[in-house]
Formats: sequence, C-alpha cells, structure tokens
Amino acid sequence: MNNRSGNPVLPGTWADPYIFRDGSDYYLYPTKDSDGWMYGKFHVFHSTDLVSWSEPAVALDLDTVSWAKSKAWAPSVTKFRGSYYMYFCAEQQIGVARSDSPTGPFVDVLGRPLISTNEWQCQTIDPDIFIDTDGQPHLMWGQGKCWIVALHDDMVTFKGEPVCLSDRLYRQSGKDPSVFDIEVYNEEAHLQKIDGRYG
Repeated sequence: MNNRSGNPVLPGTWADPYIFRDGSDYYLYPTKDSDGWMYGKFHVFHSTDLVSWSEPAVALDLDTVSWAKSKAWAPSVTKFRGSYYMYFCAEQQIGVARSDSPTGPFVDVLGRPLISTNEWQCQTIDPDIFIDTDGQPHLMWGQGKCWIVALHDDMVTFKGEPVCLSDRLYRQSGKDPSVFDIEVYNEEAHLQKIDGRYG
C-alpha cells in the first residue's frame, strides 16, 4: 500500500483493528466488513513503521474451521513460548488458532469453540489476549459484560473460573446483570499494564 501519514490507515472496509508487535515488526489483524458481517476470512497486514502497510494476506480462513464459516470478527494475536495464537470470533463464538508465523496460516487448535454462543451471560465476541509481565496469559471477552480468565500454558485451558470485570452498563440501565440482554451494548475490551498499573 502507498505511504500515508493520515487517516484512514487502511483504505476500504476494515474494522476492529488489532496490532501485534513482534520485535521491530508490526502486524495488524482487522475485521473485513461485508453485507451482514458474514465474511469468512481473517487478514493480516505487515509494517515496520506503522505508516507503510503491506497488502493483506489471509491469516485464517474459516473454510478450514469445522464449527463456523462466517462472521469472522475482531481477532487478537499474541506470541507465547515460540508459537503465535489467534483468538477469534466466528458466528458469535470464540475460537483459538495457532501458527508458527504471525502471518499464518493459523490452524484451529480445538476443533470446537473455546467459548460458545452466549456463554457466561454475554454475547460471545471480541476476545482480547493479554500476557502479564510474569508471563501469565489472560483472555478477555464479551459484549454487555466483560469477562477475564487466566489460561494455562496450553493457551486453551481455563485456570479457574472466569471473573466478570464489568457489568456497569446493565446496572446503569436498571437491568438485571444475571439476565443476558443483547441490547446492553459495549464491546472490544482491552487490557494494558503500564508502570505497574492495569487499565
């Protein structure tokens, strides 16, 4: 793609960008917009300066996933113990795929969703993977509520029960947080640790 210093960073119908840094390289994994949000592939763009970006390559094709074929949304990628892991939303379920390269191809790890539709009293979308400074991975997700759970080193097994980080929008709207309501709307949780504080 041509160099550009302004917006949009990526021309066209891209949304939900997730940028992963690997050494001096940056990889951007967005959602590709389409009619009904039914698209079935996850793409990756590469840059070394956050200005010039490669043409998109397919990192994961849902044709290779047995349990979902569309609604490929909001991926999150990290590197852990030499492998790359993509946590992705497909048909409003969350899956995990693994690769030896940040550009893929990523391969579905479980052959089933890690988190199924509407599990944990929220819409099962928008995963975010966070690795703490002590090396402990955590997975966050949800619309309406935000959940977090620590993962074992296999990156797919929960270490304990998920914890609800926030149900504030339910309470603000006077709704019962224990009753799932798709109209309670917030998305795309993300966690950073800066100077010993989480936010």
